[in-house]
Amino acid sequence: MRAGEVFGCVQEPLHQVERQLLAQAEEIVEAWFHNGAYGEYVRQAVGHLLHNPGKLLRPALVLLSAGLVDPRSPRWMSGILVPLATTVELIHTASLVHDDIIDEEAMRRERPSVPASFGNRAAVLVGDILYTQAFSLLTRLELPRWDQQRELFRLFCDASRAMCLGELVEQRMLGQKSAGPSSLDREGYLEVLRNKTAVLMSACCQSAGVACGASADVLVELSSFGMSFGLAFQLFDDLKDDDALAGPQIDIPAEAGRCLARATGILEGFPDSPYRRELLRACSLIAGAVPHGGSGGPAETGRLLDLLKGGRFGST
Repeated sequence: MRAGEVFGCVQEPLHQVERQLLAQAEEIVEAWFHNGAYGEYVRQAVGHLLHNPGKLLRPALVLLSAGLVDPRSPRWMSGILVPLATTVELIHTASLVHDDIIDEEAMRRERPSVPASFGNRAAVLVGDILYTQAFSLLTRLELPRWDQQRELFRLFCDASRAMCLGELVEQRMLGQKSAGPSSLDREGYLEVLRNKTAVLMSACCQSAGVACGASADVLVELSSFGMSFGLAFQLFDDLKDDDALAGPQIDIPAEAGRCLARATGILEGFPDSPYRRELLRACSLIAGAVPHGGSGGPAETGRLLDLLKGGRFGST
């Protein structure tokens, strides 16, 4: 199940994002390789994950956040928002390729991973290419003001750096854990989750506000919502997989509940719209899947588990 099946009001623009992902893969090949043999190899390597997209949660957050700012924007600004949502998915996909090298993952999205299919050396380069293609796409957004474009660059540069730092700290902790019992305290644990997962979700929401020309106060709210939402998702994921780096003194369901309370409280401050209702429902889905975490019936919890199926939510 993909985000378009859960968030009906952005289903069509998410289909456009899928098409743009394929177009970006072809652009890489056409721009640099005219030799048939080499071109086909690059097409297969670069397009390996893009031809098999994940849940598209992060592009959905871009589109739904734009709808919070202006319910008309997902339609009349689709020429900006769809490429922006595609950029986000390229960054996410690049991070997955690098994660699979680090974690020595053989499978991704029910098929061999990029490193398993092409080797670690090629996979490093594929990840790098996808990162650069994402930032290349950012340069082509036709925004009304240059400062909007500059802010988007800053936002995604900061997010990409934070994701790498989060992974670096986690690898350090895993190395220490293999040598003996080791765990992070509450603040250290949450900081790793912020950097690894939540910071990109926060950037998704904030970038939509930047593109729509939202005020500084609204940008802060969008960023905070994405951070809280992303933390709740990753906390639930750690609970589901029972692989948290946190010590036993940390109550993960309670932490997830606090994050969801912050997220829903922020959403309540926005005017009612289908976009706000779908984001509130997404929070309810998480709450229904976290023990003692609020409402959400078995059917809705099952839909969330469909989104999570196949590995860590942050890694789909």
